[in-house]
Amino acid sequence: MNTQINIASPARHVRLLLAAILLALLAACATNSPTRHYFMQGQVLSVEDKSVVLCVGTAHGAEVGQVLSVYRNEQVRTAPKATAGGFKRVPMGQVRIVEVFDEHYARAEVVTGEIHANDTAELQH
Repeated sequence: MNTQINIASPARHVRLLLAAILLALLAACATNSPTRHYFMQGQVLSVEDKSVVLCVGTAHGAEVGQVLSVYRNEQVRTAPKATAGGFKRVPMGQVRIVEVFDEHYARAEVVTGEIHANDTAELQH
């Protein structure tokens, strides 16, 4: 009777275990990166004097005191045969949240610039 038993060496088990632990640690570091950015974006719904209503609220992470940059999307004119075209983002100013109504809406005051309805307000940190 010729029975062959293949028993892996203990050193190989240790190496595989260490590799699995290292892989798990690297995956955890990638998802909890300190360079990860929080992003909040919403539309300017209305403007009255220096007061604006934004379509951002507690569901988006809006808090009183946050300053959001405001952009307007403008169409880019291109040559008739150009393949690239579309829109560009034009910085319009900044607003500061002064009141959060609910999970969807907030009131802000214009800090700088000329803000119009349908502009886009966003916060990045």
